[in-house]
Amino acid sequence: MSLNCKIISLLYNCDMTASTKHEVPKTDIADALLLLANHHQFAVGARLEFSLVRSRMLLWCRDGQGRVRINGCWHPLSPGDFLFLPWDHSIRYEADETDPFLLGGAHFSPRWRRREQPIKWRVLHLAPNALAPLDDYRGEDLLLPGISGVYSGRLVQASALLHLAEYSATLFARGLPPEEEARFLGRLMLAEIIRVANLPFGNDSTGSAALLRVQTYLRANLRRPLSIPELAKVAHCSAATLNRNFVAEYGMPPMLYVQQQRMLHAAELLVGTSMRIGEVAQAAGVPDPYYFSRLFKKQHGCSPREYRSRHFAL
Repeated sequence: MSLNCKIISLLYNCDMTASTKHEVPKTDIADALLLLANHHQFAVGARLEFSLVRSRMLLWCRDGQGRVRINGCWHPLSPGDFLFLPWDHSIRYEADETDPFLLGGAHFSPRWRRREQPIKWRVLHLAPNALAPLDDYRGEDLLLPGISGVYSGRLVQASALLHLAEYSATLFARGLPPEEEARFLGRLMLAEIIRVANLPFGNDSTGSAALLRVQTYLRANLRRPLSIPELAKVAHCSAATLNRNFVAEYGMPPMLYVQQQRMLHAAELLVGTSMRIGEVAQAAGVPDPYYFSRLFKKQHGCSPREYRSRHFAL
């Protein structure tokens, strides 16, 4: 094992030890391979589309706003959101008209057949109406436990995955890594994605379709004012039922949960972007900077400025 692999493994194990461990289903990813990892800053209002991408893809938003359409379904993206996409997916990127997103992407082959020939470091991307080439593509998909379709989550609840993803993008920016390292990272990152997906109430949801709808709606609308009647309408239930379900599952009423999510989002923006504190307050849906600082300190134990100084941006 290379020195880099040993360092990654040590950091990953330390991060896991500090968090609550959870036993997850086993799957054979011994031949997994990380094919590519990078960052891409989209231009204002940019559009990009591929009718087929032959990989399992981890897509995460570092900054800005936008949305992506995966296999016909739209998913909004803001800083801290991540998506894990199925094999042979179609994708359309649409960057925001004023604040375009900066995305990170990592492409995996859950099984990459071992041969004597060197690896072809590429991921099959087809533009709309293009025909697939008939050359030998050595990548294969696998059934991954707990993951079907598009899996979405928040990086604040998957810190080990965030560190691995950012390290991988930095590694590929320097040049093509040794095959041993790419296979090691592929196994490690897929194992972490499977672990996160199989945590109790994965996606930070309760398993309830109604509450999952509310959480998806919250992530897309944290910037603006929200109300109990609005959230109850999203959940297709009464305000009283919504309140009862939130208290039962999260130990707090809906608006306190919204406030908590706003402050978690603000913490991600403070660490992961260069936005001014006033801009972070706006993005978190608390435009009054004094009230924002008071709420932030109540949840995180320090002011926004102190929080930023204690953490380094990736």
